[in-house]
Amino acid sequence: KESIQAQELLLNEPRMAVETHEMQDFHKATALFKTAPRHASFVDCLNVTTAQRLKIQEILAFDPWFKTTGLTTLP
Repeated sequence: KESIQAQELLLNEPRMAVETHEMQDFHKATALFKTAPRHASFVDCLNVTTAQRLKIQEILAFDPWFKTTGLTTLP
């Protein structure tokens, strides 16, 4: 129930946009995944490469690894 409420809050946030991954993101994420630390998932890598393509500089994440990719982590 709480997860659904959180999702609804995020999707109704005017500053939030839902983006799809492109094939170029997938290929770059594959390369990044090979050098990422063990705890970083492929989805993490895919999110990083998509953010880079879209020139997004901030990401909601708690893992300090994201900072090493050039992204600013929130909160």
